[in-house]
Amino acid sequence: MKKIESLQDFIMHVQDLHKDIFKRYLIIVIVIGASMMLAGVAYIKITSSLYVSQIRETAKLSSKVEQLIGEHEQIEQEEVEMTELLESGTFRNLKSYFEQFIKKNSISPETNWAETSEMHTSDENDALEEERIAAKFSNKNTKQIVEIIGFVESDKILRIKDATIINTGGKLVLTLTIAAQRLKRKTDEA
Repeated sequence: MKKIESLQDFIMHVQDLHKDIFKRYLIIVIVIGASMMLAGVAYIKITSSLYVSQIRETAKLSSKVEQLIGEHEQIEQEEVEMTELLESGTFRNLKSYFEQFIKKNSISPETNWAETSEMHTSDENDALEEERIAAKFSNKNTKQIVEIIGFVESDKILRIKDATIINTGGKLVLTLTIAAQRLKRKTDEA
């Protein structure tokens, strides 16, 4: 009941106001209301654009995570295949493996390649040892060099550590340092 009486008192007070004062109050109320509405709209616009940009950033990060997971799974698969290959014992000696490799691919390096064999600890993993040989392919054209490099790169065991191509009077000389890794042999320490 008191609320109704106070509302009636307010209405009577407004009706008793002079016309100019009433207009002034009405303009103030309209300006305050419009300002509050504009502030509300601006707040909604700013927060919604912030949320949209956060959603877009999350989507980008999600796609990057999916890509990284795919790459990780591929690397794990390659690691499993390489570990199986290393543990299978099929590769024992780079010289004999490289001999089979050059026969299989019908390529012919110079004859002294077998004398260049060296053993190293692998740069990537201390549990592996790496055998390296230097093979020189003389009097080749560009197509033949690309084929030789392609053969080596497509092999699961062989890796190119270093490659040098020299032009000698229209023919090219390719020198490859080829490496193969295997598990280190366990030695008994006394």
